[in-house]
Amino acid sequence: MSCDNLFKSLSANIAKLSYHLGDFAKGTGMFAAMHELEKLQYVPREEMRLVQLTYLKKLLEHAYSHTKFYKEYYDQHGVNISQINSVADLSKLPILTKEHVKEHCRELLANTNPVGKYIHITSSGSTGQPKHLYLDRNSYGWRMASTFLAWKYAGFKFGDSYLRLTLTPRKGWLPKAVDWSTRCTYEDLYHFDELKLETIEKLLDTKNFDFIYSYASSAYLLAQYLKSKNKSYHHLKGIITQGELLFPHYRALIEEVFNTRVTDLYGGDGTSISGQCSYGNYHIIDPEVIIEIVDDSGNLMPGGVIGRLLVTDLHNYPMPLIRYELGDLAALLDVTCPCGQTFSVMSQPYGRDTDIIKLSNGTRLIVHVFTVLFSKYSEVKQFQVVELAQDTLQLNLVVTQEYGSETLTRIKSDILAHTKGVGTILENLVDEIPLTQSNKRRFVIAKTPPFAH
Repeated sequence: MSCDNLFKSLSANIAKLSYHLGDFAKGTGMFAAMHELEKLQYVPREEMRLVQLTYLKKLLEHAYSHTKFYKEYYDQHGVNISQINSVADLSKLPILTKEHVKEHCRELLANTNPVGKYIHITSSGSTGQPKHLYLDRNSYGWRMASTFLAWKYAGFKFGDSYLRLTLTPRKGWLPKAVDWSTRCTYEDLYHFDELKLETIEKLLDTKNFDFIYSYASSAYLLAQYLKSKNKSYHHLKGIITQGELLFPHYRALIEEVFNTRVTDLYGGDGTSISGQCSYGNYHIIDPEVIIEIVDDSGNLMPGGVIGRLLVTDLHNYPMPLIRYELGDLAALLDVTCPCGQTFSVMSQPYGRDTDIIKLSNGTRLIVHVFTVLFSKYSEVKQFQVVELAQDTLQLNLVVTQEYGSETLTRIKSDILAHTKGVGTILENLVDEIPLTQSNKRRFVIAKTPPFAH
């Protein structure tokens, strides 16, 4: 064995050990949950429904007994949880909306533990409305197990190296030590400009990563940049995308440049929902969540018909999310997948392309720049960023009474930190940001293609 191969093998074994040590130290039970998921992914669907029902009944009893919100909400709607005797009976319960989560966050928390015992998550997804969510160690373990199961669909094995492209800068020695020990190279896209693209290009040229893990639009922009330089790569085992819609032209270009398959994951607001198998089907992680598709009146839609997606997280006891509407459109598919899995299958979530704004200095602003940024401002209920002209951005904002000139000053300062001082930012306060025909809200509206000259 050569020295390079010996070092790679040693690094992979250290990474495997680090995952297990981290799971043990945090007490999340992630590997126990993964064992359960792997055991259940090939059982008959009727058996899977019984497993889901067992989890569901325990969750409902807990939510009704230990949260103020569900006790009042279900009593108000005349719900008797003892009458929920099948997964299909879930449709008898009222829908939980994002407004409920924002306005009744404390009432949704279980009284079984102090809030300080829970893991706090701030949602900065594509809804434009930051929310505060809570998990405990067990629900966090299930979430991570579901995520890594979906990674395994891409061929990932614990010990593989990967380049992670994300928007949040890595702070502190401990997260950096964990990255090193798990063979993760962490590259933040806080300034997503030509210099950053050159940095990533050098990493790809000098390190033989097994995988890239990225927002869909970030991977697409990287592929565009590399193609413009006539670069291509053949050593990667796969690309894993998440966080945004993976459009066909995104997938085609990424796979062309990196000569490997793209595996897309779907989730939201602290839930890991589905991942693509090698045949391209989005398998729902059934032991983790129950997915329903409903029309505008809340009626269940038949298979293959697009509607509003509801998720029930079967393991989040600190802050139960039962029939929670994520704001996405999708369809359940009645198909038998050639991969052999029996987990349910859903369509790719539907929506419009994520707009990307390119500034005159080469900086590219993707939608998650703004969702992360505005998640810090409770004074802003909804936002939309419109490119009026080159380097001129208009902020359409729905705000609370606490919003004022100081808030605007801080927002402008945060945006200009991303743009390196380039750009004029205009304020436009509105009562409502209208939805599109597909029931989605456009959060970034660009005038020019992100790689236009």
